[in-house]
Amino acid sequence: MDNRGFIIQDMIEFFRVTVFDLKPSIPLETQSHCPACETFLETLAVLVGNSGRQQMRLGFCTTCGYVGYIDRPKKEWMVDFYSTAWDAHIAKSVQEVRNQPSLKDDKKSSRRLAVNLAESLHIPHVRPVCEIGTGYGSVLKYFKDAGYSHVYGTENSKHRAQAVSEAYGLSVFTGNFEGEDVQKELRRVAPIGLFFSHHVFEHVYHPAEVIRAIAALQQEGDYIILALPGADEHAAYGLFYLPHLHVFTKESLELLLNRFGYAGAGDASPGGDNMILAFRKVASPQKQFPLKTDYRAEILRKYRQGLGLEAMGDGKLFEYRWLVPHQGFDDAEMIPVSRISWTFKKIVAFLKSKLKRFTSTHRFLVRPLEKRVTDAPIEIHYPDNIKLLMK
Repeated sequence: MDNRGFIIQDMIEFFRVTVFDLKPSIPLETQSHCPACETFLETLAVLVGNSGRQQMRLGFCTTCGYVGYIDRPKKEWMVDFYSTAWDAHIAKSVQEVRNQPSLKDDKKSSRRLAVNLAESLHIPHVRPVCEIGTGYGSVLKYFKDAGYSHVYGTENSKHRAQAVSEAYGLSVFTGNFEGEDVQKELRRVAPIGLFFSHHVFEHVYHPAEVIRAIAALQQEGDYIILALPGADEHAAYGLFYLPHLHVFTKESLELLLNRFGYAGAGDASPGGDNMILAFRKVASPQKQFPLKTDYRAEILRKYRQGLGLEAMGDGKLFEYRWLVPHQGFDDAEMIPVSRISWTFKKIVAFLKSKLKRFTSTHRFLVRPLEKRVTDAPIEIHYPDNIKLLMK
């Protein structure tokens, strides 16, 4: 048995998260360098689909601790997916958007913490505010109700953008943020005093292109607020959840923003798994977060622990569970299981899914890896195509 990986036999689907079959016909594109500091990415793990010997690599940066896919579906494919298919099975109606809870009544959520950070910057309410990735519009409505007179949003999902526009009467530009159609609309209202993004930046295809586009729409003294999962997000998210193309550290995110003339201006991060940072456009940005000396050892430990590789014994089948509520962010459970027991758990999960009962614990059926085909520190195999999680 090789404890540097395993073979995924099956996955349990939930109401919000589904299993996505990465067919060999889906074109892949390579990201060879860190989007933050442009260091060459080292391979951390390889996903191997044995039907067509398809491979997909996850890489990491030894300079700033960034982790992200080296191989991922091409940008055009990802943009089209977000435009038409993203969360379509759980899409909200216009009435549901109107009836959703207000952020004014929410004191603890990540969105509210990010909005509070924006308010603390005391940006004049006559300055334009733009949210990148509007979702279902709760943040845009908050800014509108707070008295900001020029509130705009961008949203790649057509059904989300339409629902928010109809529900709240707000301007939401549909399309990829750095695409020419959206940029043309934003140039008409620039300079923009605040760009706000909540758990969207980890999804964008080319982070540097997004920040470059923002910088062109702002003047010195203007702000960006980015809320996104931090480096303490569970390792399996970085490997198996395709929409999270990037896992930034505070250090890597700051390096990226520094490159385009932004310096840190506030930190409301509630923990290592959730960063909420403000940046201000300045003449000479200075670095605040010191780089660590050995990201390699830290990242390898995190991913081995998060994948439960040390806990895998000599049994034939194991249930690999991650995001278990009573455990820490880096922990996982690797429990011996029989086919009969696994089938029963799949039936229970299916019934819960039909009842729209949400659970955050993900379950894979795995067996020990017998033969490796790469030299990567971690190798995950599938009997047929690579399968990942999507919403």
